[in-house]
Amino acid sequence: IIGGILGLGIVYLITNMLSAVLPFAIYLSLDNVIWGVVLSVGIGVLSGLIPAYQAARMDPVEA
Repeated sequence: IIGGILGLGIVYLITNMLSAVLPFAIYLSLDNVIWGVVLSVGIGVLSGLIPAYQAARMDPVEA
């Protein structure tokens, strides 16, 4: 959670810095932030559930 918050803060700062330098504006919408968070959580859950499911199906003596 802390990494996600720090990542969002860094993206916000970089977006503001680039908007000041580039001849066009870069806008970070709330929809994009929400999609990014949902996608990150989904990938995190899947990457945890798949190995856990495989480990749960193993024989404890084998593991």
